[in-house]
Amino acid sequence: MSWRRITLCAERCELLGDIFGKPFRAVTLERRGLTTNVRDLARTIPEERVFDRLTILAAALVDAGCFNDDLL
Repeated sequence: MSWRRITLCAERCELLGDIFGKPFRAVTLERRGLTTNVRDLARTIPEERVFDRLTILAAALVDAGCFNDDLL
């Protein structure tokens, strides 16, 4: 593979990361953000497949004092 082609692939990968984000990065949550409401929502959303409640989870995180943009 030529150097030009490798560079082009790397640029495309970076562009895709800019568009879709980087889903495999570590995100930490402070202990105070783990309220019972946040924990309950975080458990039930994937279990019950009610992904429309993600906005409610985000609001609960903000109410708990979490302002991490990557997490929200």
